[in-house]
Amino acid sequence: MKRKYMALFPAALLFLQLFAGILILQQRLPEKPDMVKINELVHGCEAVWQDMQSGQSGSAAMPVSDYRYTVLNTDGEVLFASDLSVSASLQDAIANRDTILDLSLQQPDGETKIVGKLLLLNETAELTRALTGRMLLLLAAGTAGSILLFLFYGLYLNKTLFLPFQKMKGFASRIANGNLDIPLDMDKDNVFGAFTESFDVMREELKQAREKEYAANKSKKELIAQLSHDINTPVASIKAVAEVAALQAADPKVRQQFDIISAKAEQVNELVRNLFHGTMEELQELKVDPEIWESAGIYPLIKAADYKELAVIEAVPECLVFFDPLRLQQVFDNLFANSYKYADTQIEVSFQLEGSRLIIFLRDHGNGIGKEELPLILHKFYRGNNTAGKAGAGLGLFISSYLLERMDGGLECRNWKDGFEVRLWLKI
Repeated sequence: MKRKYMALFPAALLFLQLFAGILILQQRLPEKPDMVKINELVHGCEAVWQDMQSGQSGSAAMPVSDYRYTVLNTDGEVLFASDLSVSASLQDAIANRDTILDLSLQQPDGETKIVGKLLLLNETAELTRALTGRMLLLLAAGTAGSILLFLFYGLYLNKTLFLPFQKMKGFASRIANGNLDIPLDMDKDNVFGAFTESFDVMREELKQAREKEYAANKSKKELIAQLSHDINTPVASIKAVAEVAALQAADPKVRQQFDIISAKAEQVNELVRNLFHGTMEELQELKVDPEIWESAGIYPLIKAADYKELAVIEAVPECLVFFDPLRLQQVFDNLFANSYKYADTQIEVSFQLEGSRLIIFLRDHGNGIGKEELPLILHKFYRGNNTAGKAGAGLGLFISSYLLERMDGGLECRNWKDGFEVRLWLKI
């Protein structure tokens, strides 16, 4: 509904401009000369000519007319002017295209003699200037209104179009990094509300698929561990019997055969152990390419991970640090997601230079975890007692620790007086 109202603003502005233009164009334009009134004015001036010439005629005795006029004698002197805006000379009247009429008197000999000039003001130029000024004012007001409208629409488009796409860009980057815990902020009234909602549904589906995959991997680990135990028991018995039989055999050929059985049993044991350890080394496929970066590059990574914007971040000390931005972003994403999932409090981020290490502290104000669980939380698939009812696979801290080790860094966790602290370090 709001978007429909938004479309009315340009139409309303255009209507107001057209309406104002029509009103201005309907202003009074110069009328056709009224010859009757002009003749009356001419005769009136001729009637008081002698008084004007002698200086005895005041303005009260002069003819009253709708026209503004000036009376000149034959020498070009002004005898009377009804308005200061009227031309005061023949040159000015000609330049302004005023109407110039002769004033004449009948002489004693019966002849008619021109005695002066009547200058009637041409109002066309004045009215044109006034109309031009109003049109320029309308144009300026329309231009200002259009600029304000464009600015308003620019802000509107930035809020409804560009900002949502920037959020989508950050959201897609987190999805590409494997962080599926951070939801996509949505405004359902936005024109792209349904579009962004479908992406968040996709994130939920991917998260559920990932959790099922983690659960399957965990079950695979448990199954392999169980099978290795079950296989090792009979194989160990076979190996022990073969060794005893080899010691009791008198025939060297038989003893050699029992030794082969014992060696094959040991080979089966080794294959089972390799199978088990192979499932624990899948993370070796993660590619980590650390390089030397300025420490200032750490701040935007932390800000990008702080999706609830609750973190208080100190200034980063200036130094050169060895890290992979992509993997360090993944580490911060995991740490912030864990903190907001289990503590949901403000996070304090501080830094400390210690020898050849830049130490980064992330502290929340949650309940922490039990002391007996601290040595275990960096293990693969381990989840603490405080994870009940919260989705997860127990890999966040394990992956973070592994990635930091590949960057010549490390990670430690501990409880502190007001919550839980993660202490990670990078090589300077």
